[in-house]
Amino acid sequence: MIRSWVLLGVFVGAGLVPGTVSAQPEGTAATASPAPAASATASPAPAASAAVSPAPGYPYAPSPYPPPGYPPPGYPSPYPAPGYPPPSYPAPYPPRGYPGYPGYPPPGYEPPEPTPPMTTVSLTISPIHLLLPMLELTGELRLGTQAGLALIAGGGKVPVTQSDGTKVTFTVLEGGAQLRYYVTGSFRRGMQVGAEILYVHVNGSLQDITGVASGLAMGPFFGWKMTSYAGFTFDVQGGVEVVTMGTRVSDSSGGSSSSNVDYIPLLNLNIGWSL
Repeated sequence: MIRSWVLLGVFVGAGLVPGTVSAQPEGTAATASPAPAASATASPAPAASAAVSPAPGYPYAPSPYPPPGYPPPGYPSPYPAPGYPPPSYPAPYPPRGYPGYPGYPPPGYEPPEPTPPMTTVSLTISPIHLLLPMLELTGELRLGTQAGLALIAGGGKVPVTQSDGTKVTFTVLEGGAQLRYYVTGSFRRGMQVGAEILYVHVNGSLQDITGVASGLAMGPFFGWKMTSYAGFTFDVQGGVEVVTMGTRVSDSSGGSSSSNVDYIPLLNLNIGWSL
């Protein structure tokens, strides 16, 4: 409204809107004011300044433009006033380094897999011993996070065919223990070192001949154990053992015994489940 008043005053003061000319009939054209009279009565440039003089009651003269540094009246500024922080807007993306920013998952970010629970017991079987045939079971109990105590038990009947074609069946029983320490990883998965002690008893008979053998094997080993998230366990070990063995053979006429010490390789390959 103020801007319209000011523009109208400027137009009138500049002589762009003549105020003395009015519509007249064709017969009375002589009574109309001539053009020179209109220009003579029009105020020069000083009259324009008089038209924009402040109206009574207004302390300041209206201006078509606001003072520098301020937005036009009635029009919101697209930018905040200097010295004030910009209005807060929700960020389209979360800040880097904060994957858990609520509501805005980072583009291309894949959350890490959950840590599998720590198992307490591993129960495994040796597929190699099944070929004899013989069953060997191993149960390992966790001690802390990087150690375990394993108990070994097995047994079976092993047929042996001699050079002359005679078949002899031997009964085999074994039992022992292992102490394991996981150098890398934990009880679930990692490289292990340890020691094994195993007792083996074998006996068999052919007609009136009976043979009995027993031995104690001890030695170090190293290996690797892996447990899946579901619990499937794979365990492999290799090393060397020293075996102290004694044998006794007897028949109807008497018997004889002997003993010896030997070194044998240690190889264990087990699969099973961890709970």
